[in-house]
Amino acid sequence: DDTASLLATLKKHKVKATFFMTGGWIEKYPEDVKAIAKDGHEVAIHTYSHNFKIYKSIDSYFADLNKLNDLIEKYTGKRARIMRFPGGSSNSIYRKYNSDPKFMDRLCVALLDSGYQFVDWNLDSGDARGNNIAADRLVRSACGSRHNIQCLLMHDTGAKRTTVTALPQIIRYFKQHGYEFGVLNSVDYQCWHGGAKKKARLEALRKSGNA
Repeated sequence: DDTASLLATLKKHKVKATFFMTGGWIEKYPEDVKAIAKDGHEVAIHTYSHNFKIYKSIDSYFADLNKLNDLIEKYTGKRARIMRFPGGSSNSIYRKYNSDPKFMDRLCVALLDSGYQFVDWNLDSGDARGNNIAADRLVRSACGSRHNIQCLLMHDTGAKRTTVTALPQIIRYFKQHGYEFGVLNSVDYQCWHGGAKKKARLEALRKSGNA
């Protein structure tokens, strides 16, 4: 667990981040969850089980989400409203467990209508592609493009120690290019794979009454 080192780096550079939690991680490192919240970072929802069977139905997905949110509330004192899908909102792995081609869209609508906001990413450090990938490679990937608003995907786990090594250089790069850092805590914020097309598709699905 490199969370302490990661938090120290964020504090040193005066940067706040959003941590999308899993149930197993919270249960293993409850004190880290408290420390993350205490330092002013956002504790958000990823998945309790990280088992893609949660995509079998809307109910199974929400059962997993609620179980995780109960844990988040236990250790932070508040329930989370920001979440990130395992695989992202555009994932196709759900098809292994659900034959409905519109299932992910229906799930997105159900989440939004329940007061949640799902977040994808428009920049990827690449640390999910393997364990302890060379730090300079992560830096190149994370700093490879610039959007007006960046949502960078990185992972905090013992198997990704080079992510902690790469973090200071990534922070410096974006500060040098005029970026400010902040947490994801507003349900009005949108960073969706598919962008405006997804938004129009979800609105049409909701209006159709078939969501």
